[in-house]
Amino acid sequence: MERANGSGAGALEGLLENLYQHTLDVEGARALRLREWVDRAQAWRIVRALRDSRGNRAAAARALGIGRRTLYSKMEKLGLDRAPPA
Repeated sequence: MERANGSGAGALEGLLENLYQHTLDVEGARALRLREWVDRAQAWRIVRALRDSRGNRAAAARALGIGRRTLYSKMEKLGLDRAPPA
């Protein structure tokens, strides 16, 4: 298993570092707080699950391993309940 031996983890770390640096470049030189980073990751994963399930929120919640009400709460908190995923 490649990820378990560290080489996959190193690639993931590089991708995350590039993403973080790109975010700082786009938004300015301020650092992201951990909560902002986690919120962005959750929003990205939720939108991806909704796209994969063609907007079916119950199916997206199952794919994410969370309850439907939890998904709705997270979507509201992250501002994802205002518009359907593109």
